[in-house]
Amino acid sequence: MVRFETIWKIVKIFMAIQIFNAVMDYYVWVAYGFLVPSWTIATLNLIYVPLILGLKIAQQKEKAKLKLQKI
Repeated sequence: MVRFETIWKIVKIFMAIQIFNAVMDYYVWVAYGFLVPSWTIATLNLIYVPLILGLKIAQQKEKAKLKLQKI
């Protein structure tokens, strides 16, 4: 069975790739006037990546709080 930590490592790699992809989409859009909806996709990626990271951090804090309550 795949562990959660393994999946999280894959998700972090994916998020780094999406940030790079978004920056490149913006560059092509601004530098060359390449008018396709890629900038929309880039914007969505730049919004979703911090949300995913924020949810993970909140989840880790909640787990730590529960562990402290058990002690």
